Amino acid sequence: MQISYTPNFQGKLPRQVLEKYIAEKIPISDIAKRENLSLPYISKRFKAEGLKPVNKHTLKNKTLTDSIRTMLLKGLSPRFIADFLECHRDTVYRIKSKLNIKQTNSTLRKIKQMIEQGCSSKEIQETLGISPKELSNHIANNKLKSPQRIKREKILEMFKKGYTDEQIAKEFNDSITAIATRRRRYNGKKK
Repeated sequence: MQISYTPNFQGKLPRQVLEKYIAEKIPISDIAKRENLSLPYISKRFKAEGLKPVNKHTLKNKTLTDSIRTMLLKGLSPRFIADFLECHRDTVYRIKSKLNIKQTNSTLRKIKQMIEQGCSSKEIQETLGISPKELSNHIANNKLKSPQRIKREKILEMFKKGYTDEQIAKEFNDSITAIATRRRRYNGKKK
């Protein structure tokens, strides 16, 4: 649809032109620049015609919200999303809570898998590149059993079943002396 009109004709923008700008999602600040008119005047024209102009900030926030929603649903971490979209991490968390998106942290998911595989805390920290404090926070906040606790429970179970120190040491790739020390610490009898 081609509209021919003279810009600034008698200081008034026709309704058709305003509707065209709305359809093209052109923010009111850009309209003022294009038409070489003041922002308050453009606002009054929209109000007089009963139209709602496109706000630059609303447009930006809507696309940001859509982008964050899409990325969260793909399973990307808030830290990555914030870095990628060049926004603050709190913005991502605020939008996440506003949209009520439940997301399992990919780091947490990897930690759970590695604990189930029997990896030590040190192996988990090195593989995922996280600090000991971050690992302990994940374990505490999600009510997980630490790798050391799981290992301790397995060793105690093997003690009860009658395994020798040599067998347990071989199973956990540990020294016989370390297993013997654990047996004494756990009040087990030496075998």
